[in-house]
Amino acid sequence: MVFQVQADDGSPMDAHFTLASNAIIFHGRGGNKGKKARNVDYSPALRLLLDRLSKAEIPIERVWVDSGPVQAMPIAERTILVSEEFQQPAEKLVSLLGRRMQAVGRRPNSKSSVGNSTKRIQFSYRLIWLITVY
Repeated sequence: MVFQVQADDGSPMDAHFTLASNAIIFHGRGGNKGKKARNVDYSPALRLLLDRLSKAEIPIERVWVDSGPVQAMPIAERTILVSEEFQQPAEKLVSLLGRRMQAVGRRPNSKSSVGNSTKRIQFSYRLIWLITVY
């Protein structure tokens, strides 16, 4: 099921994600501005999501690029963040994720110096169940 990110004031953002078994799939930005644009609030919504995950103390194991063109690649080759790196502020993480996802899936001989920094990404997390026994 697809969910829409809501700002702290409750207003909807143009950014969407899907919840899967132990994963959050954050949809990529696309389309042309003004025409069929989607997920235009990608970066601020990603920052908000990372901040909320941190505050909720949800243990993220890794983040990888999950866009269609690279899904055949091993996850290890498209991983852009690992659990140890999540101790940084959300603003820094968004920047780091963006820089790293630009290189994923680019051909070594590519003439372009920059790739897409707003790709579909997937977070894997570990569920921790707290059970109180009376």
